[in-house]
Amino acid sequence: MKKVCLLFAVLVFGASSFTTLSAGSKYPTQLVSYGSDAAVIRVGTLYHKLKWNRESGSKGSITDTLFYYTTPQNASYYDDYLASHQGMGADPGDTCINRFTLLAPGRVTQFFMQNETIGNATLNLWTSALDADGYLQFPGSENLQQRLPEPVIQTCLPQDPSDQFVTKKWQPEWNVFDFVGHFGHAIELDSTQLDFWIGYALDATGGPTIWQDGVFHDIYEEGECRSFSTLHSECSDGTGCWYRNTAAGDNSRWVAHLMQIEVEYDALPPIITDVSYFADTFEASKVVQASVIEMEGQTFEVALKYRFGRSGTEQTLSMDHAGDQMYQGELTPSVGDTVYYHVYAEDQSGAHSRSPEYSFVRLSQPSGKTLLLVDDTNGFAIDQYRRALNALGVDYYEWTTHEHRGIDASVVNYYGFQTLLIVGLGSTIVPIRNAEEEDIYGIVPFLSSGGNLMLVDMDYFYGWGMPVTGSFAAGDFAFDYLGIGDYENDPAQGSVGTADLRMVGAAGDTVTSIFSAPGSYGPLLFDDPDSVWMNWSDYIEPYGSGIGIFEGLPSSRGMANRKEGTNWKTAIFTFPIELATDVAQFDTLLARSLRWFGDGKRAVSVDREDANPRVWRLLQNYPNPFNAGTLIEYQLPSRVTVDLTIFDVRGKQVRRLVDRTESAGNYRVYWDGLDEQGNPVATGIYLYRLESGSFSQIKKMLFCK
Repeated sequence: MKKVCLLFAVLVFGASSFTTLSAGSKYPTQLVSYGSDAAVIRVGTLYHKLKWNRESGSKGSITDTLFYYTTPQNASYYDDYLASHQGMGADPGDTCINRFTLLAPGRVTQFFMQNETIGNATLNLWTSALDADGYLQFPGSENLQQRLPEPVIQTCLPQDPSDQFVTKKWQPEWNVFDFVGHFGHAIELDSTQLDFWIGYALDATGGPTIWQDGVFHDIYEEGECRSFSTLHSECSDGTGCWYRNTAAGDNSRWVAHLMQIEVEYDALPPIITDVSYFADTFEASKVVQASVIEMEGQTFEVALKYRFGRSGTEQTLSMDHAGDQMYQGELTPSVGDTVYYHVYAEDQSGAHSRSPEYSFVRLSQPSGKTLLLVDDTNGFAIDQYRRALNALGVDYYEWTTHEHRGIDASVVNYYGFQTLLIVGLGSTIVPIRNAEEEDIYGIVPFLSSGGNLMLVDMDYFYGWGMPVTGSFAAGDFAFDYLGIGDYENDPAQGSVGTADLRMVGAAGDTVTSIFSAPGSYGPLLFDDPDSVWMNWSDYIEPYGSGIGIFEGLPSSRGMANRKEGTNWKTAIFTFPIELATDVAQFDTLLARSLRWFGDGKRAVSVDREDANPRVWRLLQNYPNPFNAGTLIEYQLPSRVTVDLTIFDVRGKQVRRLVDRTESAGNYRVYWDGLDEQGNPVATGIYLYRLESGSFSQIKKMLFCK
């Protein structure tokens, strides 16, 4: 039976003079590089390498080389889905069909492929891969049209695998099929045919074949796996390469999985990339940024189109040029507003494009809730936490990431929250190594200001793309804040049924000593919701001031840590504690963990017992000095208009953090070290000024990169 490798791409433009793809908003579009007459953009995992070909006396044309490339985070991203391969002999050869999407009507001029040994390849090109309603149509459908005017059989020569190393990823050796040279013309695709299938089938002489399951997989369902164009980490020289050894024990037998095409456009509208995407937020304003490039050198205008509510009137805001290819505009919704927005660009010839539409909600801040429950599991595990917290009488605020489009730093660092309880499956909310780069949600400032963190995530390492085994050292978030020294990522991968089902608590531990009898926590019900979960529990060993509080049976390997800092506490569980057979065990473990955290006043330098301050007060930021983010606290004795602004030492305004009317109370604001344009500020001393009514006060802080 023939196996088929299917890949795909999406369009960078939304509704305009060009075809709109219904799935386009799912895939981020990024500007990789931009220079004189050339650019590289990435749409999902599809790259477009663009070059403007100037011609004397005419406008010229734009060449687009399209190819897929995904850097794997670890070997299992690849091996999970390339489980086997087909043999030779009577079995038909390799079939690899790929879905490409053009940026505009154009002409397919060349097709490039690689295979290991000599073989004949039959080439096909079908349109359109999407029907009128935007649904996929697969090769073999009666609605797909074969666009090649006659059958094409190409003899493909073997290519040297050394030409596929990452250092040559854009210039390997190829077998090239020239449509113009063969047919006398390129394959023209109009605005209804931008999304198409192209590929080949090798005969039985074609050399070792690709294994796939014959089913189309969306990247967001399948994971970062592309079976013919993914770097693999286990090449003979250790550098990573564009091929996969499919013959066990034979390091000389490699399978190439490479394909690309070349397209020519007469014109392109402005290309919109890197549009800001927001989760729902407590913040009063958001700055939308986007990169816009124009390949033909025409002048263009960029606008932010938005409306409040699905049926609201669309409004247009001219976006300011913020340097290089960056443009920006600010949205200021009221509490309760859902904002729908997209970026629109039009050049002097009238060619235009728009980004996909995005949305976010400005939420009202909760009152009186000290625990933030974050569900980052797509709803798989949260019911048990709701039930247990309600039974314990804990007044919590729930945040479900798949409903709120992620999570926002303003939510994590909301003043009233004392404890974060994050339940994930490969979540990246909590940083793992370099907090300065990874901590986009403000976890470090939350802890530094006296908060507590409980992380239950049995795929924490896999989510961050960590190797199968490894260790952490001082300076790594996992070491400094979670007390983890060594770890093992997915130790039961490929061996369903071998994961630890029972846990042993640490004798004398304030959290888990009640479960210190052998195997007294569990067994875990991995069959509910899915036995595949058994693959994802990880091993961790404490180091330094980290305390191991659970071991698995029969592995005797660490499964949980807790750690206490100067004014914060953390606990991490690398197995699904909510799957205990006896729900009373789960309730007890959760209650003891929260009791160990305590009530935890996230106080920085004042007594926070008084919920109704009697005086105006601006407090010293914390931490100070800082390099990732800092918290600024102030107190208001009455309802008043508040202005909290950052200045440099010369008095130049850097960022306005608050400009609104607020009721009496205690407030904390997070500053991420960015200026009004979203750029990181330079190392140095900064001033922050609070003006509220007749009260005005200034304090200093030090930012260190």
